[in-house]
Amino acid sequence: MMNGERSIEAIPYIQPHFNHDTKNYQEYLRYYNKMPLLYYQFTMGEGGQDHLPAIPDGCLDIIFKLSSSMPSIKVYGSLLLSNLVPFEEGVAYFGIRFPPGCTITFQKIKMEEYVENVIDLDMIMKVEEKVLELLLEDSTFEKRVIYVEETIVKSILAEHTSSPLTNHLINEIIKSKGGKPIHQLALETHYSDRYIRQKISERLGISPKNFSRIVRFQNALIMLQQGFRIEDIIYENNYYDQAHLIHEFENFAYITPTDYTNYLQHKRTI
Repeated sequence: MMNGERSIEAIPYIQPHFNHDTKNYQEYLRYYNKMPLLYYQFTMGEGGQDHLPAIPDGCLDIIFKLSSSMPSIKVYGSLLLSNLVPFEEGVAYFGIRFPPGCTITFQKIKMEEYVENVIDLDMIMKVEEKVLELLLEDSTFEKRVIYVEETIVKSILAEHTSSPLTNHLINEIIKSKGGKPIHQLALETHYSDRYIRQKISERLGISPKNFSRIVRFQNALIMLQQGFRIEDIIYENNYYDQAHLIHEFENFAYITPTDYTNYLQHKRTI
């Protein structure tokens, strides 16, 4: 049973290439009104590096381009497949990762409109020009976190709409590592399968099935990063077998689990 409104569960929602393929990467998980937000910052390398692979994580990101000549603030919607995100070499970026279920609904934009899309933040909400100016002036990561939280984040979460039921449904999928089926959620909450699917899809912009697969994939990535055996990852995340695990990795990230392990080992040695 649900006991009042609950916040969204916090999991790392990793984007490994943002961490390992950039310079001076920093991150900080911080709660604002019970909402887990991941703040991060990095600088792109030079010598032709002008993009980073991004993988599905069910999240919305707002990324600030900290360039004195062409600064920008963009909202990056959730991906269904891996994609290359363009960045400018040698430039610093500051980002906020909002967890699955956190809505940005200014201008009555539906969450499905963000999926696999990039939108200028000033097309969604009013952003004062001084925001980017102050972010460029404040050179420390900590100061940027505080300033963005007091301006952009505060405004977004003031408009965030949620319900105890939908929070509960999303949390149950996350806690089960994507393993709890819709019919089980319907049985536990006494709502129909169709209604459950509708509420989750409206809130996330993607279907419960796709979201469950993304949650499971993210958990598998985290376990690989922590050095777990393939057999344990298959068991813990309810994959049928190794072929199923490989298929999901190739579907979401165009790599195999072995490719990802080799990538991590290479990055740790340089």
